[in-house]
Amino acid sequence: MIQLDLTQKLKDYDDQGQLVDMPDSLGKCLATMLKAAQTTEVVKYYGWFVSLATSGKLTLDQADCDALEQFVKTHTGAILLLKGQLLQSIAKARLAAG
Repeated sequence: MIQLDLTQKLKDYDDQGQLVDMPDSLGKCLATMLKAAQTTEVVKYYGWFVSLATSGKLTLDQADCDALEQFVKTHTGAILLLKGQLLQSIAKARLAAG
């Protein structure tokens, strides 16, 4: 199983080029993306939404991790800054799972 921890804050760069924490965690941002999703996988996406909104963590099998990664990649409403950090976190979780 793949343990995805998205409790870390979304990062951005300020006017001086310093890395700063944004107010929301990656999990809260992804939960917001899922909340507006148009999908036939309503129960699965709702479960992910609840887990991310409350704990910022997900436990996924390979197929669900693939589905979540595809969701992030193809989501048209998210900015590159967010997508990049989410995809990096998913890749790290995959690596850690072996």
